[in-house]
Amino acid sequence: MKAQLFQNNLAPAHARSRVSAVRARGFTLVELLISLGLIAVLLSLMLPALSGSKTRALATSSLGRIREMARGVQLYADDHKEFPPTFGAPGGDDPIMMSFDFGPARAEWFSHSALYSFAVIPYLGTWRVAVPPGAPEPEKFWEHGGTLVTDSAYRLSWTLYARPEFFDSDTTAGKSQHGTQRLSAVLFPSDKGLMHQYMIYHRPEFGPTFACCIVDIPTPVAFADHSVSEHILRRMIPGVFIPSVNTTLPITDIRTLDGAPIDQTRHGVRGRDRGPA
Repeated sequence: MKAQLFQNNLAPAHARSRVSAVRARGFTLVELLISLGLIAVLLSLMLPALSGSKTRALATSSLGRIREMARGVQLYADDHKEFPPTFGAPGGDDPIMMSFDFGPARAEWFSHSALYSFAVIPYLGTWRVAVPPGAPEPEKFWEHGGTLVTDSAYRLSWTLYARPEFFDSDTTAGKSQHGTQRLSAVLFPSDKGLMHQYMIYHRPEFGPTFACCIVDIPTPVAFADHSVSEHILRRMIPGVFIPSVNTTLPITDIRTLDGAPIDQTRHGVRGRDRGPA
């Protein structure tokens, strides 16, 4: 009986020794390689999904920022008889002299479509909203309205800076038609694009990319009805090729060329940028 009890007491100790030996042995080289291979396969399956999620998140953030910039334009217009920001009157000389809080500067008339951010950022309180997600921090800052300001990759439409007939190749007459148009002059609020992102940074597979007009990259656009959405610009209604704001090309009829959508919409603020052509 005592010998049997002694053997029964030893049995658990032997079992524990075998378990300890297995644990001490660890993974074999083959097992380790198989595990690493499985991890590599799982990562290769997950990375595209993670990359796509990041791209979608950045695109959503960009839509939020362009909405804020468009809101700033509206706030400015509310204080300036419905006109968008301008820093100088149209004139015969090109470039023209513009006046800012930080001093005078010379720029072309249609530079207002980029420099408008100087006047809008003080309404929004931060320059960061003018910079799309993924874009590098601006190299230059100025002070205007008591706030640090910079230019923006969200550009206002040129149609806000010339009379509607300027954007028709049959009626354009050059600089005499330059001048700001009221936001309330838009006849098709749901179809008129007033702002778009001209450089895309949130698509890592492309790198920094000029959005218009030969690429199929969805671009944030803010419309006159205060909606924002992504559109492939080159698939929107084309604009009118305007010699005075385009490089002269050796062709016989400029009316065979398309201008940039949104920026050079036929009939300006009275024209549509989306919907049936």
